[in-house]
Amino acid sequence: MTAMAAGWLVLMVLGVPVAFALGAAVLVYMLLAGNTAMLFNIPGRIVGGLYSFPLLAVPFFILAGNLMNKSGVTQRLVAFADTLVGFLPGGLGQVAVVSNIVMSGMSGSGLADASATGSVLIPAMRSKGFSPPFAAAIIGAAATMGPLIPPSIPAVVYGVLAEASIGALFIGGVIPGLIVGGSLMLLVAYLSRTRDIPRRARPTLGELGHATVAAIPALLLPVIILGGILGGVFTPTEAAVVASAYAVLLGFVTRSLGLSDLADVFRETALTSSVILLIVGAASLFAWVLTLNQVPQQLLALLLGFTTDANMTMLLLVLFMLFMGFFLDMMAVLIVSMPLINPIIAAVGIDPVHFGVVFALGIMIGTITPPFGLILFLLSQMTGESIGRLARELAPFYVVLVAVLFLIAFVPPVVLFLPNLLFQR
Repeated sequence: MTAMAAGWLVLMVLGVPVAFALGAAVLVYMLLAGNTAMLFNIPGRIVGGLYSFPLLAVPFFILAGNLMNKSGVTQRLVAFADTLVGFLPGGLGQVAVVSNIVMSGMSGSGLADASATGSVLIPAMRSKGFSPPFAAAIIGAAATMGPLIPPSIPAVVYGVLAEASIGALFIGGVIPGLIVGGSLMLLVAYLSRTRDIPRRARPTLGELGHATVAAIPALLLPVIILGGILGGVFTPTEAAVVASAYAVLLGFVTRSLGLSDLADVFRETALTSSVILLIVGAASLFAWVLTLNQVPQQLLALLLGFTTDANMTMLLLVLFMLFMGFFLDMMAVLIVSMPLINPIIAAVGIDPVHFGVVFALGIMIGTITPPFGLILFLLSQMTGESIGRLARELAPFYVVLVAVLFLIAFVPPVVLFLPNLLFQR
């Protein structure tokens, strides 16, 4: 089993896609074990890992986000955020944070949020005196809110793997997401004062009203999603379908989306969804082999022999998440590690909803850290800056994000207050 895990890590370091690295490691293990009969289980285990109704939410939330981006919603939301907070210290830096808060309520993906807001705001921020690394750092740090503020694609996958309420996970991320946003706004204000960053004049009531009216159709999407889930009108999976239908309707009504655009949107959605779901299928096969060899039970016994304290266990898991986030994609860490982590958090009494939100932020920090942060690579391509320069500019943002991570990890009510209140848990 150690050889299988090591083989997977080696393949990942060599640049082999996550799903193929997982599958190859399992295949080599089965061949070396000499049990060729197990090979016939591979297709069934991969398909079985995808046979879950809640996983349908993944492609539909991705579709809703792509439709919103294609129909020009991002520009209207940025204009709204500009009138709302552009006059604060930091100017467009504050707009970047607030825009990501709003976008997080639509796409459920930090990478999608960084791409959408970065393509609009980074050129605008550069024209206002922001250095490219500083502009990219703000966008990257703000994108970590993507899986926290509902809807959240990782929350859907986590809910399936951990058998936790997806609705509770959605609601549990609201307060932590807003804390991250507020903390980043304070940091942006402080850093901008030292760099003499300009800001716009206070908006008139007319400007604010015009921008708000233009943004209302887009702002209704998260309201529909959360309102429908909390009101019992539809499940989170059905909410994803409703969100996609609303995004199509909005695009057609505003004439910002045509039939010719749908082909591109569907193709992009299919490619993104297939990558995620292929990883889910391959990881379910990987997890099946781990379970057959009682690896989760052995790991649980090892950990409980060291400590049975929930706080100490949480500390170890947080450090594990931060470490794994340096090297692996968020979905890869989530899918591969949850079969090992589930029995641990259950044994020490950690609420799975609480841990799910902590997990989301912990791994998202890894997406903006070298050497393999996906959002960091995206921002490097968008700005032409090196990974090293971006990482240096992100240093104060790392401190703030890790501080919030420890806050929500060791003060459970920050996460659980709203789920307990609204779901009567």
